[in-house]
Amino acid sequence: PWVLQTTGKAADSDHLFGALIVTFAVIAMAEVGRAVRFINLLFGAWLIIAPFLLLGFTMSATLNDMIVGVLVILLSFRRGKISERYGGFEKTFIR
Repeated sequence: PWVLQTTGKAADSDHLFGALIVTFAVIAMAEVGRAVRFINLLFGAWLIIAPFLLLGFTMSATLNDMIVGVLVILLSFRRGKISERYGGFEKTFIR
């Protein structure tokens, strides 16, 4: 937020959702937690619509949030290679 000069609720939103996206992406790196990556779809969608709902965004911050939101959504779909199996867990919850 300090680089793109966002203020108020816009800056708070960028701080909060940036940290949440990183947190859930790291959790999704574990094979047993890979379904968590779909939560980032919601966070990416928020990044896209937040500039239109909150005050304090500059034009560059709006473009940045929209581009990052689209990238987060697109990168959340990729599953990656499964290298280990955990019983029947994947059949029930992940696929």
